Amino acid sequence: QRLYGAGTGTVVPSGPATGDESSSEVQAQITDDEFVHFWDFDVQAGETITIEMEELNGGLDPLLILIDANNNVLAYDDDGAGDFNAQLRNISLPETGTYTVAATRYEQAQGYTTGEYRLVITYGALPDPTAQPGAANVPGDGSVQVSSVSASSMSQYPALDSVLNTGFADVSRPQVQEASGTVDRSQSYVWDLTWCAANQETLTTNLQLIDVRLSAGGQPIDPGTITTFQDTSGQLVCAHHAVLLSGWSGQGVDLEATLSLRDAVFDGFKVYSPGDYVYRYHLAVQ
Repeated sequence: QRLYGAGTGTVVPSGPATGDESSSEVQAQITDDEFVHFWDFDVQAGETITIEMEELNGGLDPLLILIDANNNVLAYDDDGAGDFNAQLRNISLPETGTYTVAATRYEQAQGYTTGEYRLVITYGALPDPTAQPGAANVPGDGSVQVSSVSASSMSQYPALDSVLNTGFADVSRPQVQEASGTVDRSQSYVWDLTWCAANQETLTTNLQLIDVRLSAGGQPIDPGTITTFQDTSGQLVCAHHAVLLSGWSGQGVDLEATLSLRDAVFDGFKVYSPGDYVYRYHLAVQ
């Protein structure tokens, strides 16, 4: 048994998943009086895991928070699995030891949803999901035209990330994440890489330590093509790095975005370790 801890619920024995993977499962209930459960699990250095929290009944809006042995938040997710369910997919953990997942609800203590949930931890890398049969493993033999886009016109186009089957997780240590999706070859999309912070002063300090690189089909995108601007999103101040993608050709296109942190960065909420945070897009063109 690799999953245990102080949560209230029943650990369900689970057999092997696909391939060489194995998984652990627990079922429990979130209430107004008990809105978070902490579950511990053991891993080896470099092991890849996927954590899923699924609402079973009652209308619960799950929220997952991954914490290391020093109480550092490594990643969190609200709706990454769709239908308000949460998922942290293919997270690589750097050190052998015990980690903790907080299974809670959106807005936590201030939240209002309750109900039963299933928490599943899968040990071993999972393949990218596909929206349609044949959408996975499409060769990146195509191309796409990259052009500048003004901040005022971005709302006219769908966001590139909206076509992904599973969104990227917000992680605080460098790693490579991959996601797949399908684009309409006749549609233009805004590709917007965003960094947000608690306030303007923090954002300004953060940006002094962050470099952004975009590439399409293995070719770097000219930094002069990338539109950069800042705005306020709710209570956050955000910096945008955006381009317009159009004129899709071929069966598939591969894109890559890299955030390079030259030093540790504190965005007002948590500390991000220095290094390269890489986001790879594998897009089928239809």
